[in-house]
Amino acid sequence: MLTTEKPVQRNKVTIDVVLLQDTSALEEVVLVGYGTQKRVDITGAVSTLKVKDLQEVPTAHTDEILQGQIAGVQITNTNGSPNANVSINIRGLNSIGGSGEPLIIRDGIQGVSLKDISPRDIASIEVLKDASATAVYGSRGANGVILITTKKGGNTVPSISYDSYFSFTQVRKKLDMMSPYEQAGYIINYKKVKGEPSIFTDEDIERYREGGTDWQDKIFRDGFSQNHHLTLNGGSEDVRYNISGDYLSTRGVVEGSSYERYFLAPYFSANIGKRLKLELNLYGSSILDMPVQQYARDREGSPIYAAQLFSPTKPVKESDGSYSQPKGAHFDFASCTGITLEESPPGLLIPGNSKLSKTEMQGLLSGVFQALYSEWKGFDCPYPIVMTAGGEDVKASAEVYKNFDQLSATAEESLISTLWKSLYKSITNANGLLKEITSNNIEKNVQEEDVDQAEGQARFIRALAYFFLVRWFGEVQLITPENQSKFKTVKQSEISDIYKYIVNDLKIAEGKLPTSFQERGRPNQYAAKALLAKVYLTMAGWPLEDTSNYALARDKAKEVMDSGVYKLEANFEDLWSHSKRLTNKEFIFAFYGSVDSQGIAGSHLHIASASPSSDGWGDFFSERRFVESFPPGDARKSASITDEDGGKFYTKKYLDAGNTVGNNGEGVTVLLRYADVLLIYAEAENAHSGPSPSAYAAVNKVRKRAKLADLSNKLSQEDFDKAILNERKWELAFEMNRWFDL
Repeated sequence: MLTTEKPVQRNKVTIDVVLLQDTSALEEVVLVGYGTQKRVDITGAVSTLKVKDLQEVPTAHTDEILQGQIAGVQITNTNGSPNANVSINIRGLNSIGGSGEPLIIRDGIQGVSLKDISPRDIASIEVLKDASATAVYGSRGANGVILITTKKGGNTVPSISYDSYFSFTQVRKKLDMMSPYEQAGYIINYKKVKGEPSIFTDEDIERYREGGTDWQDKIFRDGFSQNHHLTLNGGSEDVRYNISGDYLSTRGVVEGSSYERYFLAPYFSANIGKRLKLELNLYGSSILDMPVQQYARDREGSPIYAAQLFSPTKPVKESDGSYSQPKGAHFDFASCTGITLEESPPGLLIPGNSKLSKTEMQGLLSGVFQALYSEWKGFDCPYPIVMTAGGEDVKASAEVYKNFDQLSATAEESLISTLWKSLYKSITNANGLLKEITSNNIEKNVQEEDVDQAEGQARFIRALAYFFLVRWFGEVQLITPENQSKFKTVKQSEISDIYKYIVNDLKIAEGKLPTSFQERGRPNQYAAKALLAKVYLTMAGWPLEDTSNYALARDKAKEVMDSGVYKLEANFEDLWSHSKRLTNKEFIFAFYGSVDSQGIAGSHLHIASASPSSDGWGDFFSERRFVESFPPGDARKSASITDEDGGKFYTKKYLDAGNTVGNNGEGVTVLLRYADVLLIYAEAENAHSGPSPSAYAAVNKVRKRAKLADLSNKLSQEDFDKAILNERKWELAFEMNRWFDL
């Protein structure tokens, strides 16, 4: 109320005062942490978006409504997919390797995704910006906190509301590319300079004046999006409810890209007496996401980039109805193979005429290796982190890796998606090369031996990629050269079918690969045998539990042992010596190549030091139960783990203290070594025939190097199996095995 003045008259007993009405806002209440405060009482930085602000933004994505609405909050779209991930940055980058994403809380529930929340269900959004968020949420709030409160119904009569919107999108500008006529002229001149005959006739040149293929037109289209939202709410003083459903469908501007989401969020609350309130707050969503294919470390997976390289002189389909093989770029390039167009050419961009030369074939083979190897280097290498997560030999120290260690990582984790994409990229690149080889699309002057070696290597890498996929993800898409052009519609295959495909690839590779290569990092015949032994042993256990594979695993391991090519290094610690990385006789297959950055993640033997803690790696350490499981005097313990430092046992297995090479240089990532083969043989032989003398001999070779006595020769079959599992734990710690062994 407004104040007023009234003169007081002497001798007048009654004074009439009329207060004037004033309209003012109630004190604003803001959600902070696990409760609420009045805004005037808050000392931290808090920004708020209310219902009115949200309704004015025509979007079905909650992350998009924050754009431009809150000062200091940076929202960035990562690519042009209909459901592209949005990067949210509140407090700036505070870590080079860690994530800067804020903690998101919906109605007190942590770890939700903004993609699972419909903007029409939101009552308010509070953004906690400063360090006060860490006082409530600890280190999880270090990058800021987004608090979302959804609508809860009210003391009103039942009401039904419906709203929808439709939108259209177009590519604003396309790149100016060569016309077919210009491209043909360029290739003619190129051939003249090289003294080679032209691949085009005069009729071809004239035809290209009038037409050809504009690959940008083929991959781009008009996008369309529709969103429908239905809400039922109401209640009384004691009972409130709000039930909402949402449907979103988006067709992307790139052919084949789309996003479809169904969402349901029921809320009920009831006051039971004066001291008890019951609440039911649920939400669920079903999402079908077909994104624009991207790859983390290069552009070769992008169909937009590929469209710039496809030759405009080639049609989408040949006269016989088959997909054409777009060629004409004067460098090697593996296409995105069927992930965007209905008529997506699954071929490869390679120079000149229609058959592969030896150089071109080797270039495509390099693409098979590079797709896999590119993710095994550098500080953020996902493979070893993901593959070893959950085993007691490795425990994550860095915050960004803890989800993997705690088995709570989801597909939203960037390391998971990078892992998935790079494995499939290697597979699709291998498929492209194998299709050229099996179609006899190789120049006649290429030696059969060279073709066989290329095929064997491509099959080995494809098998290795599928072996990682099936062990980590279970039922996955089995992409082959035959179905690759329909990548998106290929359903998940049974685990048994995937293993059959792996075994077939390795059997063929075994017959085509030589016993040795001059070039390091290439799989030879024994690498195929060793990997096949490991695959058979895995098939004998969970989940297939086909025990007939024990004998097959034993026999393949024995072939490697009998070859005489490999042997154990005399001293365990010498395995990780930089000076011996090229002469080591124990490594059967490893990735060799230039690496950048630092960290245990890639197992790079060139590293002299990388922020060690007590001469060990700072991002990973072992659980105490693992450290204390080593038998007394085991040389592998001192070579793999530091002494206790602040309650932690850091990893030092890959640290070469005497190495003076810097953090950038040549590195080695070992995937198969002879000790693993010996233990595979011992385990398989025991499972098939019991603890035989040959099984004892194999495992005791490993124990002898570790400075341990031979195993007791009176072990039962079960006890021998447990002993082998322990030997694998100690011998292969931090080498991407323990999780799968468990």
